[in-house]
Amino acid sequence: MQKVVDWVRKLKPASGQPPLATFYMQDDPTINHQAAINFHNTWAADHKALHPVDIDIEVPQHVFVGDISAPQRNDWCVEASIKFIQSLPAGSDYKAPRA
Repeated sequence: MQKVVDWVRKLKPASGQPPLATFYMQDDPTINHQAAINFHNTWAADHKALHPVDIDIEVPQHVFVGDISAPQRNDWCVEASIKFIQSLPAGSDYKAPRA
């Protein structure tokens, strides 16, 4: 998560904002899910997708996808990501900032 924060800080307003897909789990024990939603809502990109992750166990998880922690969500997460990417317009003129 810190890498994402560092990358966002380097964005210049004139460069535009890249598309954003945000996945979050309500009551995440590590990250304030409402902060993730607020950040997503203030992101000024034309193309955004907000994905709440279903809680299908008794306790919310910070790591909500992956073969070890939550294999039941792998297909859903991959499919949602692919669908988001496929929805983006071709030929975007957005240029990512150099590291």
